[in-house]
Amino acid sequence: MANEGHIIIKGGSEKPRQNNSGRWGTNQFFTPVDKGSAKPAFCYPRRTQGLKEELAQMERNIRDGNVDPQQKMSYDLKAKKIRERVSMIDQSFEKAKEIIDKAPDAWKTRLQTLSAEIAERTPSREDKRKRRVNPHGVLREEKVGSQGKRPLEEIKREYTVIARAFQARGDYEESNHSFLEKDN
Repeated sequence: MANEGHIIIKGGSEKPRQNNSGRWGTNQFFTPVDKGSAKPAFCYPRRTQGLKEELAQMERNIRDGNVDPQQKMSYDLKAKKIRERVSMIDQSFEKAKEIIDKAPDAWKTRLQTLSAEIAERTPSREDKRKRRVNPHGVLREEKVGSQGKRPLEEIKREYTVIARAFQARGDYEESNHSFLEKDN
């Protein structure tokens, strides 16, 4: 009873190691602006838009003279840093477009393969509602994987990155993987 209410996930050698460095891996989408985050910068378009609006407001304040003269230099420096970050994020969007444009059909096929695997490995909404699934097993499948398969969390992340790359390109792809759950 010591572990009641806790979920223990064993690490180490039990976790299968998969390398995404292949031709269709998502590592090629990452740029230096991502700094080790789980997803590339183009996966967060609202944050990017908020950063652009903040930069526009700062430039407007500088142009209109609404900044205290004693703090103008630090304000200019902060605006310059945000401007550089916004340009790096814009480059991230462009890189995603280029990668998808090289082989759009292959990426679309990869997206469909991932969606089928997510739908297959995720318990149905009905099973969750009627509590027919073991929550520990579901979490283990999500974090560690089973039977030599990659963790479901990695597959969902890859699905989201590829779908967002299509969105950066201008195509509409649903990047929310919760719609892939089976109803029955």
